[in-house]
Amino acid sequence: RQRPRQRAGDERLRRDVVRRRSCYNQRMVRGCLAVLLAATACSGKDPGSTPRPRTVGVGEGGACVTHDDCPATQWCLHDRCSDRPVPGPPPSPPNAAWTASPEVLNFGSVTAGQTRSLTLVVTNVGETPLTLSDWQVLPAGAPFALAPLGYGPFWLRPGRSRDLFVVFAPEQPGRVDATLVLGAEAPPLTVPLIGN
Repeated sequence: RQRPRQRAGDERLRRDVVRRRSCYNQRMVRGCLAVLLAATACSGKDPGSTPRPRTVGVGEGGACVTHDDCPATQWCLHDRCSDRPVPGPPPSPPNAAWTASPEVLNFGSVTAGQTRSLTLVVTNVGETPLTLSDWQVLPAGAPFALAPLGYGPFWLRPGRSRDLFVVFAPEQPGRVDATLVLGAEAPPLTVPLIGN
């Protein structure tokens, strides 16, 4: 059984906790529902029943409670009418571009039935990563091929370079001209190929 003095202390502690919770809840209501409370206090009615008439002298850079208190070109920000931001042009997409070096791959003379491989260095000169998604040699059937790129995607970060290996494997003598076309998120990259 508690003594009367201890019970009085417990009661004071309980009241203090309740008072602190009440203050916290009031701050939350004031912070989160300030507009609703202000409308209720000013009109004395349910804020959802009728719109509050605009107060004379409110707006045009003056004090406000809601956006309705400000002219159409302004809105209520921190209890003051402020100009609405003017929408600008949409941001431009990042630049996607790449280059190849050398600009022409000349394999020189290769005996029919033999192969020669040359290195083609591709560099991402744009602002966004690129992934090599497709390649082809034109005209189809030309004796050039791109060596396997390994496992996973072949991608380039901005400012980085990677090596591609192009193989020439002629089946008969004679000059062969073709074009290697590389596809990615950037415009296609074309590299002339020459072999004898």
